[in-house]
Amino acid sequence: MGGALIKVGIGAFFVFASAQMGGLARGLLDRARESVQASELLTLDGQLAAWTIGQKRGRPPADQPHFDRVCREILTAPGGRDVTRDRWGEGYVYERIAVRPVEWEISSKGPDRRLGSEDDLVVHRRDDQVEINRDPVSIIEGAIERVRRADERRLDALAKLAASEQGPLFDANQKVDLTPAREAALRQQLSELDRLLADS
Repeated sequence: MGGALIKVGIGAFFVFASAQMGGLARGLLDRARESVQASELLTLDGQLAAWTIGQKRGRPPADQPHFDRVCREILTAPGGRDVTRDRWGEGYVYERIAVRPVEWEISSKGPDRRLGSEDDLVVHRRDDQVEINRDPVSIIEGAIERVRRADERRLDALAKLAASEQGPLFDANQKVDLTPAREAALRQQLSELDRLLADS
């Protein structure tokens, strides 16, 4: 029975780890979406700058409605997505700061869909100087690093579980009293472990 308990313990760990991986995978996808949005914001800014230079008087869009019209004229998005909206379906927020020198800010409200919060993506242009508050490459690199650290923690926990000699989980000689409910749960965990091992 001890071998079965070891298998259940490792199985329970894998079930827990796979649930954690689901959360990490979602987190990684969320950060990838932010990274892509930051890249698209820089592209939008570049296209808007080219459009502004091409105008007779080199004036940027005057206000939000003018910005939206210009975006629809000069940009396209895959799948027919509205080019005036970010990856979360929220409209970009445009502010013309000055005409001479040309200066503006374009913001995406970010995943929380609220302007003025920590996850906003903001590109600021002043003539030919462009800054973005969150670099697209740094966003995805940070997410990958978090996944790598989580993987290391899971492997450490598994190594400790396998090396442990304490407790009834690894005591092959210990008598285990199984109630029908405990036995059913044990069988379900064994089945789940077999499925996980077969999938890997």
